[in-house]
This record gives sequence, C-alpha cells and structure tokens, in this order.
Amino acid sequence: MSFAYWNTNIPEEKHTKECPEGLRNLDADDTAQLSMRDEDYKLMSWQEVKKIISEIACNTLPLSLTTALRREPIGRLQANAFRFEKDTKAKGRPFEDPSDLKIIGNDWPYGIDRDITHICVWTKFTYEEDPRTGDLTDRARALIDGYVDRTFRSEMKADDVRDPTSR
Repeated sequence: MSFAYWNTNIPEEKHTKECPEGLRNLDADDTAQLSMRDEDYKLMSWQEVKKIISEIACNTLPLSLTTALRREPIGRLQANAFRFEKDTKAKGRPFEDPSDLKIIGNDWPYGIDRDITHICVWTKFTYEEDPRTGDLTDRARALIDGYVDRTFRSEMKADDVRDPTSR
C-alpha cells in the first residue's frame, strides 16, 4: 500500500486502510497538505499572513488538518460551517440587510499564530466579477472594503484588520 496521507497526524489506533471518500482523488497540493506532519511546519506570524493576503495568495496558507479530521469528515465540516438557516436569497443589495450575511469565526485549521483571529463574512449575495479574469471588479472591492471599514477597522487599528480582497 502506498503512503496513506489521510492517516497523517491521526493516532495509529484510528488509522484506516481505505481512504475516506471525502479525501479521495485530491490534487497534489491537497495531498501534500494532508501529508504534512504537524511538527514539520511553523505557525505563520501576523506579518507573514498579511503578506499572503496582500498578494491574494490565500491558498498558500498551511493547514493543520488533525483537528478537522478527528472531528468529522471534511464535507460535513464545510456544510455545517457555511449554512444559512433556510432562506438563501438576498433581501437587499450587498451589505444593506444584516440577515443577508453572517460573521463567523473560522475554525478551519490554518497554521497561523494562535493570537490571530480569523473571521469570515458569509453572504447570500454575489459580487461582480471581471468576466475576463474571474477576479472581483474594483466596484465590488470598494463595497467589501467599505463594509470592512465600517464593521471592523473602525473598532481597531487599521493595520490589525486585513481584507483579503484588497490589493
């Protein structure tokens, strides 16, 4: 049997011969992340995280999946974290109606310093994208940045709040 990446960081008594369905057919990057032993990466500092966010390279944040895999399968974790109650249709324009968004703590196990609080703002509305690049339009970025200013930056030092959509 080849290396069972899905057993990395899992106590030996919980190892399985078969790969869980939600972890099959992963690309090389995901397999590498799952294969990384907890002791082989260092937690990223706030300065390192800000640099990654400013480069919009969030897919390079290291993960520590031990907690997630012990808790429940990845697919169910995602479904529970991102669910709105029942109504998923936006009632207003972006950021107008508070019921059109949720602010939640992100407990996804990124390898970031424990003093960093990672939150997500989940919305029922979509943002304008440039059809050529798939990236957010400047107008969409301005809407998001305005919301981040009003909701988070106004309460703390601006350098302590990073918007992953800002450039």
